Amino acid sequence: MIHYKLEGNGSLTLVCLHGLGGSLADFDFLSQRLQKNYQILRVDLRGFGKSEKPLVPPYNSELWARDVKQLLDSLNLEHVVLLGHSMGARVATFFAYLFPKTTIGLITLNITSWGANPAAQEKLARFAERIEKMGMDPAKVMIPPFDNETLKKRVTDSIMSCDPQVFALALNSVAHDYGNEHPPSFYKGISCPTLIILGDRDTAPLQGALDLKRQLSQASLGMIPRCGHYSLLEKPDLVSATITDFLDGVVK
Repeated sequence: MIHYKLEGNGSLTLVCLHGLGGSLADFDFLSQRLQKNYQILRVDLRGFGKSEKPLVPPYNSELWARDVKQLLDSLNLEHVVLLGHSMGARVATFFAYLFPKTTIGLITLNITSWGANPAAQEKLARFAERIEKMGMDPAKVMIPPFDNETLKKRVTDSIMSCDPQVFALALNSVAHDYGNEHPPSFYKGISCPTLIILGDRDTAPLQGALDLKRQLSQASLGMIPRCGHYSLLEKPDLVSATITDFLDGVVK
């Protein structure tokens, strides 16, 4: 069972996909600001939040994307804008490739490195092994710096509450993604308007977002100043305004 929340008003639906160790609660601040004008569908990806947590691999971007498509079909939502954060941004991008007729827009927040990265692949695979053996305690190193201690605690609590076996499976999924270079046909298959949002203090390499922009024909870039990896929590006013401008000018 995939857990979700559907709220807000408007003919345009934003589908919100959280990052590794997150949940639909990561979009609380953005949903509060956007649901006056848009319908907001927030999803707990398989393995996280209140969704089912099977210990049967593989966890990967295609599986998560197909879960989301099944949910959309059950809700009779034929055309949506995907909004993903971090790992969820990768899932949203994969969704746009798999289901172009459903995806009328794509927004990525703080997307991680894109394309083949053997060093990152090996590092994440080793990290997954540590999580499997030691539980979630090693995951504390993933928590980025925050100026706001309340936000830091919020993210810490979310990550540390994850099932370590599921978390390790998800890490291996991301590691697998880093082992593959997407062919040109992948990017050509994503023809919808795309907004790539990142923070100027993001702990994820900015090159990942820049590489994605370069590959997509209808992509624009939005830089959030004085902002780290959790732009949706750190700067919700600016991020929601940037999203609204994009939707008003490109999608609607």
